[in-house]
Amino acid sequence: MGRFLIYFQYIGTRYRGVVRATSLSASGEKFVGVQDVIEGALDELKPVIPVKLHVSSRTDTGVHALCNTAHFDMIFKSKRTGEPRDILAESITAAVNKKLEDHDIRIIKTLRVQDSFHSQHLAMGRTYLYRLAMGCRQIELPVFEKNRSWAFDQRLDIPSMKEASGRFVGTHDFTAFRNSSMDDDKKSPIKTIDMIEFRRTRGFLYHHCNKMAQLEFLELTFHSRSFLYRQIRRMTGALVAVGLGRIAPSHITTILESRDNSHMHRTTMAPAHGLYLKEVLYNENDLILRNVPSSPTEDTSIT
Repeated sequence: MGRFLIYFQYIGTRYRGVVRATSLSASGEKFVGVQDVIEGALDELKPVIPVKLHVSSRTDTGVHALCNTAHFDMIFKSKRTGEPRDILAESITAAVNKKLEDHDIRIIKTLRVQDSFHSQHLAMGRTYLYRLAMGCRQIELPVFEKNRSWAFDQRLDIPSMKEASGRFVGTHDFTAFRNSSMDDDKKSPIKTIDMIEFRRTRGFLYHHCNKMAQLEFLELTFHSRSFLYRQIRRMTGALVAVGLGRIAPSHITTILESRDNSHMHRTTMAPAHGLYLKEVLYNENDLILRNVPSSPTEDTSIT
């Protein structure tokens, strides 16, 4: 048996989140998760047993990923001997991407890892990015930015937002910023936010488009070992409320201390389409492959 770790990216607009989600709408339209698509592509390579992907970081419908990760086990039989054979991780990347040509999903790289490796449990940290557009309404965003950011036709008070963000940094009870769900209620609301950074930037191809040149984008970057379900979108919504002057920066502390998530009537949960999973971090030692026998005379490619 061989265990592999894949790094992959996707535009989340077309998918029902990242995890398996095959279903039909009332009109008969088929909805799938990113996991459904990748597993289907892997199974087309005809491994001995169907592949089951274990995704490290869940993302909602409409959320994008610059880099997510998942592990899976894959076995191929030798055409010559009928015995299990090794395959090159690089050949999986190329073969799967060929199957994904019609999808907004790409495999960045594949690594062979220890059979005990777990992409979720061994993740040391996760970084998310939220993009805000200033200078137009959502419906006026250029088509290249459609479903890629949250737009405002007024400028946000960035200094006040930065002041407010400092109140999130550190270890806190984030009950007030958690989603009410059975799964989330089982998890501890105590989370440590290591960093929140602000960066002003420009949009895609802004120097070729007059409309884009008039817009300013603000990127919010959040880093922690893990987050609660929809925590970042709720935090971003609160920071935007500060930026719009609806609440004071000090009110973030009041909300945190209340441990009451009904505060959303004064703030708005940020929409999914502005959120990106940027990276999942691991200890390099956990990625080292040890004591795996090689088969130098066997074809290790996928054909």
